[in-house]
Amino acid sequence: MSIKNIIYDAVTNSLKLLSRRTDQPSVVIPLTPGQLMPVGSIIQSIMTEAEFQAEAGTSWVLMDGRSIVGSKLARIKSITNIQDASGKFLRTFQSGVTAALGVAQSDATAVKGLGGTATLGTTAKSLTSGSAVSAGSHTHNYHWSYSLFQAGSNNASPVQTGGSTWATDADGAHTHTVTGSTDIAHSHTLAVTSTDTETRPVNLTVNTFIKIN
Repeated sequence: MSIKNIIYDAVTNSLKLLSRRTDQPSVVIPLTPGQLMPVGSIIQSIMTEAEFQAEAGTSWVLMDGRSIVGSKLARIKSITNIQDASGKFLRTFQSGVTAALGVAQSDATAVKGLGGTATLGTTAKSLTSGSAVSAGSHTHNYHWSYSLFQAGSNNASPVQTGGSTWATDADGAHTHTVTGSTDIAHSHTLAVTSTDTETRPVNLTVNTFIKIN
């Protein structure tokens, strides 16, 4: 027999071998359950459940948390309900990293090299002051100076400079005090906001089906 094509019939779970010769009938080879897709296999599709079952049979159901009591998968895994894959990504098992097989893992966000600390509390100030070591009569000097330039000249140098320094009269015994303040404890607030309600990569929506019989 010269085979033209091989077709899998999911409804009857069989292979149909089509001959290249028109005078030879096609051959149907029945398959035992699980030969192509064993129980517990998962397929993702853009079809609805009704559309998918019309193509692959009712052994496939949506992973939506429904009861599968009486199914082969329920007996093998000792479960009553199928896992709910709604809104979840599938992830291959890794010991010490993922959850156990068939168990959902909660959200987590790890950003390496980025961290922040917020300190709450009131602000306290320490007053700092200083004054002359001892009181005494003293004066203060002030200085003034001038520079004269030739009118109408482009010469940048002054033609005459001068100035004088005077001292104030003594004001008896007194001191000068300088007072300031230093922040001892304070806090900084960092707020990160977003209008998004979840963290996700670019994705395409599909249905997730699992074979239960």
